[in-house]
Amino acid sequence: MKFGVREICDVVLKAKANQKVGDKIFYKNEPVIYFDTLKTSSMEGAATTVYAQGGRGNARLMAWEGERTITFTMEDALISPAGFMILSGAGLIDATEKTLQVHTTEQTDAVKVSGNTVTITLQEEPYESDDGENYIYVMLMENGEVVSEPYIPQSVSGKDVTLKTTDDLVHFKNGSVVLVDYYVSRDGGAQQIEITPDKFGGNYYLEASTLFRDTNGVDMPAEFIIPNCKIQSNFSFTMASSGDPSTFTFTMDAFPDYTRFDKTKKVLAAIQIVSSGADDAGADLTRERTRTERAADKNGMIVESDSVRYSLVTQDDAVAGETMTFSVVPAPTGTVKWGVIGNNKTGTTISNGVLTIADDESGTLIVAADIDNDLAYKKVIVAAG
Repeated sequence: MKFGVREICDVVLKAKANQKVGDKIFYKNEPVIYFDTLKTSSMEGAATTVYAQGGRGNARLMAWEGERTITFTMEDALISPAGFMILSGAGLIDATEKTLQVHTTEQTDAVKVSGNTVTITLQEEPYESDDGENYIYVMLMENGEVVSEPYIPQSVSGKDVTLKTTDDLVHFKNGSVVLVDYYVSRDGGAQQIEITPDKFGGNYYLEASTLFRDTNGVDMPAEFIIPNCKIQSNFSFTMASSGDPSTFTFTMDAFPDYTRFDKTKKVLAAIQIVSSGADDAGADLTRERTRTERAADKNGMIVESDSVRYSLVTQDDAVAGETMTFSVVPAPTGTVKWGVIGNNKTGTTISNGVLTIADDESGTLIVAADIDNDLAYKKVIVAAG
């Protein structure tokens, strides 16, 4: 079997040991994160070769190989806080567990001057503390530029910030444009990634799903397994206003370990190829039965049985105003759907094999039974009642 590869992998990382990601706890072998927006993924193997050399020309006489390494690299088009935490080995804090102070800047003309008092109304309630530090800074603006030193508020009441009356406030007027630099407390809807000098990327059980295509054009599922991969903690954030959007590269080194279903030997990696799916894609099928064409009379009605497995039988006569009971031979194990074809009147119906013939019915009727898509028919000629 030969195959080609031109498809990306969907990757899942599973916990090698109990760990916490944000506010979630994952136990051994549980999926931690899925990557389904990858741009590229590759698995590279390498080994070191040393040679015994000698004789004339110092030719290579013998080789030893060792120090085999396998590296799995994937480039993601998108990233989540959890994904960046895994990439960098950072800690992840959720605002629901610990209140976060988030920096914000705001340009506003909601400035009110009353005597020697200047009050500015912000869109959000600013954070303040009694630790002696300043967290709110107000600066006058003209023509989109800052034209003053920062002013420190004297008091804060909700979203209203009042400047110190001892400051030089002569340049403030009602509707003046100011730039306010402050912090907002968040107790939900925010996460903080903390990169510390002593935390690095962890070890995970990697499974990557992709498709291989054989020479018949049939796609076969394939699975890359690395039972113990260590994520390199190198990363780069590229931010630009033009060009292609930034991508995020994950590089993982493979270490020998047992796969989940084979504890007899340690491997660096394993590749599974499923040559045929559950629907027998690509399998050579043979015909089990050929169905005959449906015969029809001059009026286009089907008058002959189309089934070689089943037939319809009845012991009753076809008389207008009476009923006929039909049965399927041999007795079917599947579902039977009944129908009647022909010049039948409104009152001619069939249900559960019982044909009710209308009082004014006449001519030829075809009773049909569909047994799991295998069709059987019976022609009856209705006599006057």
